[in-house]
Amino acid sequence: MGRTICFIGLLLTCMHVSFAQQAAWSGKEFKPLFGLSGLWKMDTPRGALYEAWDTMNDSLLSGRSFRVKGSDTMVLEQVTISFQDNAIFYTPVVHDQNDHQPVVFKLISYNNNRYVFENAAHVYPQRVIYELVSASILRARIEGSKNGREMGSDFVYSRVK
Repeated sequence: MGRTICFIGLLLTCMHVSFAQQAAWSGKEFKPLFGLSGLWKMDTPRGALYEAWDTMNDSLLSGRSFRVKGSDTMVLEQVTISFQDNAIFYTPVVHDQNDHQPVVFKLISYNNNRYVFENAAHVYPQRVIYELVSASILRARIEGSKNGREMGSDFVYSRVK
């Protein structure tokens, strides 16, 4: 009986710690994301890759990613970053994936303008990372497991305006 009570107590303690570790975010963590607002560019062998972000209000950013090669422009995705119910969400709609449906990634970590969003149930990527390195440098990364292999891609943008 004593062992059972001890085990139940330990189990309840672990559950409490687990729930306590689920972060509640505030406007304090969301506000630095306003630094994304503007136009960002990364040159690649396949043409220039851009991200354009607009601050819609105090809890919503709207972005789009597109590629420019010569006179052709191809929209790759539409994205929102939102703050609601003490949580921050990164939600892309990729035009040739997921039947054009949004995929929600929830902020799991924030430190020094580095945001880690995760959706463990998504096929790939499971994590999207944004880091505002400075007012003129934005580092983004997608990563996760694909076909049992850990993978990742880095994107380093410079501010255009």
